Amino acid sequence: MGLLRFSSKASRLALLIGAIFQTPLVEMNEASDDTEKLSPVYQTLCPDPDYIYPCKCSIMAPWGPDLNCSPVRSEEELRNVFNRTFEDHHLHFFTVQNNGALRHLEAGTFGDVTFKSFFFTKGTLEAIEPNVFLGSRGFLQYLTLTHQNLRTFPFEEIRQYGVLRTLSVEGNRFSAFPTLQSSTLENLDLSSNPISDIPVDGLKSLPNLYDFTCGDCGLTEIHPGTFTGFRRLSGLILRSNNLTHLPENMVQSDYYMVGVHVENNQISNVSAGAFTLGEGQKININLADNRLEQLEERVWRPYFEGGLTFLYAEGNPFSCGCEIAWLVTNSEFMGKLGGAETCQDGRLLQTLDPSYYEEMC
Repeated sequence: MGLLRFSSKASRLALLIGAIFQTPLVEMNEASDDTEKLSPVYQTLCPDPDYIYPCKCSIMAPWGPDLNCSPVRSEEELRNVFNRTFEDHHLHFFTVQNNGALRHLEAGTFGDVTFKSFFFTKGTLEAIEPNVFLGSRGFLQYLTLTHQNLRTFPFEEIRQYGVLRTLSVEGNRFSAFPTLQSSTLENLDLSSNPISDIPVDGLKSLPNLYDFTCGDCGLTEIHPGTFTGFRRLSGLILRSNNLTHLPENMVQSDYYMVGVHVENNQISNVSAGAFTLGEGQKININLADNRLEQLEERVWRPYFEGGLTFLYAEGNPFSCGCEIAWLVTNSEFMGKLGGAETCQDGRLLQTLDPSYYEEMC
């Protein structure tokens, strides 16, 4: 069993200072000419290519070594890469993409090597067993497991990852909303999983949540209060589901700017008070490609007069009768629309004559 050589502390300091002036990327695919062109710092940071084959090492200053193990042909081969003694076992970025060989990851896969980021995408993973990433719990900030076939993942371990900021499991086969608890998680993406329902308390144990995405999750309804009580929630993305109604008390966050994306659903009704805004708060809403026939004054005027910055509502069959006069006759309100909204007969709302509505309505 060989010893994988990395830089000394002094070399790491030199790398960090050098990165102030430039950010080189060097890939050590082979041990031939590439190695000769590297400075001593880079030569010692990356392991000998023969030790980590078929993985490849690259340096993205000032963060440190990145390992790309996309070519591995089995779980055993991946495990063997890390079944060695690494002089420095705190690495930066781990990548596997477009890999059709890996199915199950078990505890011990990465030995005692830790990473700040794991990035698995476009593969055939079906199960990740407990403790696979737990060795990195004090370092791991970004965990990406996208476009796989995952049905099994130890979500209950997330609370042990003390600095985790981003979790993305987009494009898998999770059929139930996961139980999650984390004081550090900021970005959560569950898109393209057949989840179908978000429990009203499903996100309440994520007090630092900043962005939540569940597009194409098969959602049919949102429970009142599901997205309320958050301190930093800024982005809510629920596009391409089967929602028909946005309930009262749906969204409330203390953050100064909130963006709500519910485009490409089947929404025909929005309740008054669906979006709760505090003093000085702003909100952007994307309701494009839904089934709204009206923008009811009692629902929407408070937002147009308050914190609404933009409402994107193109692709809705607006009837454009007198019920829309309150909007068409107010140029300031009209300026907050996206601009591509149309009536059922194809006329742009922006081309409607305000004087007609003033006279006839």
